[in-house]
Amino acid sequence: MRFLSSIKKRASHDITSVVIEKDGVCAVQIVRGLEKRSHDANTNGTEHTPAVTSLCFKADREGVSTQTLLQEISDDLKLKDHSCTTVLNSRDYKILIAEAPQVPEEEMMSALNWRIKDLIETPINETTLEVFPAPAPSGDKTSKSLYVVAATDVVIQQHINQLTQAQINLQTIDIAEMALRNIAALTPEAKEGLAFIWLHEEGGIVTVYRDGELYMNRQMNSGIKALFDEQSSAATIDSIILEIQRSLDYFESQFRQNPIRHIVFAPTEQSLERLETSLNQVLGVNARTLDFTDLLTCNIDMPEYWQSDHLIAIGAALRYEGEPSSQEDVA
Repeated sequence: MRFLSSIKKRASHDITSVVIEKDGVCAVQIVRGLEKRSHDANTNGTEHTPAVTSLCFKADREGVSTQTLLQEISDDLKLKDHSCTTVLNSRDYKILIAEAPQVPEEEMMSALNWRIKDLIETPINETTLEVFPAPAPSGDKTSKSLYVVAATDVVIQQHINQLTQAQINLQTIDIAEMALRNIAALTPEAKEGLAFIWLHEEGGIVTVYRDGELYMNRQMNSGIKALFDEQSSAATIDSIILEIQRSLDYFESQFRQNPIRHIVFAPTEQSLERLETSLNQVLGVNARTLDFTDLLTCNIDMPEYWQSDHLIAIGAALRYEGEPSSQEDVA
């Protein structure tokens, strides 16, 4: 996302995500494109596995402000010397899909303003818009679709102020859906296509991804809390299966693509084996739970709870500025 157009871009393959979470502040540093730094003649241009080089979490403490926690993390990891990103809270932005206006590129954002101004709650002149490509429906040769992310200027400026005041070298602001896309892109199933599903406490997100393209993001109403509640577990499994089936049916009908046969869940602290088995039986898919140790090299110890508790921070740090991405960089 190019929410920070006033900050000069500094290209880097070392990204540190700094994310304000519900119970503290998390930072994850990941190095990508390691082959560009290697003098090993046997690398053959193949990208090395992304490496986690720093993990830090500052839990909320009584009488300690979020700003203080940010400063502590900045001091510990020397973040004024690293290219950093952060992630907006999902309540602070809205994602829309729109047909790209048939206007010159320099007039695109102005035309989009008029197109979506009645679809958002805040005045358009107090809202920052960013766009990234969306695959067009199958058979549509004339129109071009765009995802439009709308966030209020006040929210954007608050993130800038909080992190820069802590001497964090903030280069980009991202959204959770793009962090999930970064993770999905690394999985073995990415080429053939997969539904990557993040179940959080009260709900979830389904991301459908295939061969370098993000096809859809869909909110789910069922989450971890209901899934592991003895009284509601069976009904929640049925609800999740139905929501996934609807997402996959929409994908097939809208884009006329081959069916998605792989479902990958983001890590959770409790086993999803029962849900996975039900999905395999009902939908005839291959469902599994992701293990980051299969995708990442950890130069330091990564406790198991990090995989679930700090998923978005990990995904945000997987942002890769060394290749084209649907995420826009800071100008």
